[in-house]
Amino acid sequence: KKSRPVRVYSASRIDDHKSLEMAEMENGEKYLILKMEIRGEGVLSLVLDLEAYYKALMQRQHVGTNGYMVLKDRDGIILMHPERAQWGIEVIEGRMEMYDGLDLTSLKTMINHQKEGMEGVDEYYSYWWMKEGYPRVRKIGAYCPVNLGEDFLVLSAVMDYNDIYIPVVKGVFKLVLLFLAFFLVMVVMAAYILHMMLQQKKDTEQITYLTELNRI
Repeated sequence: KKSRPVRVYSASRIDDHKSLEMAEMENGEKYLILKMEIRGEGVLSLVLDLEAYYKALMQRQHVGTNGYMVLKDRDGIILMHPERAQWGIEVIEGRMEMYDGLDLTSLKTMINHQKEGMEGVDEYYSYWWMKEGYPRVRKIGAYCPVNLGEDFLVLSAVMDYNDIYIPVVKGVFKLVLLFLAFFLVMVVMAAYILHMMLQQKKDTEQITYLTELNRI
């Protein structure tokens, strides 16, 4: 049995009688709560263990070398994230309060797209929140709205830009090496053919000379 909610961080309305909330209980833990109002009877609530739910469904999804999955509500409140300290905070303002001095300018554009219910793939600069010192990194985020009745949530996959860039560079480098090898083979073949042509010309001239000498 769970304790009662003491603070609601997010509330997404499904319809006139149902809603999905993220709330903190008296024991200090955060949970997802699916609430349904029953006329004349009160409210029926289904409480989901947020950490267990994230580990079971989202943490298993590996995106590149350092990537991860994130779930937010339409207002940008983080519901699921590998960094537990970020649960329940607004993705921009909340992080600016938690991590003073970090530049989240390029992240704001993508978050605004998400709040508008758009789907897409954006490139931006952010930080690895789970690493010491929060190193700044170039990321790629793919996102889409998840319809929830009258409301929606935002599901996004975040990955390191280098996970795409480095393989592409390596592929191009291999193509350049292949082209250079092909070009070198063609040069060698051309040089050999030219040598054979010059040798044939020389042999022809020598045969002509010997023929003329023999005639004399």
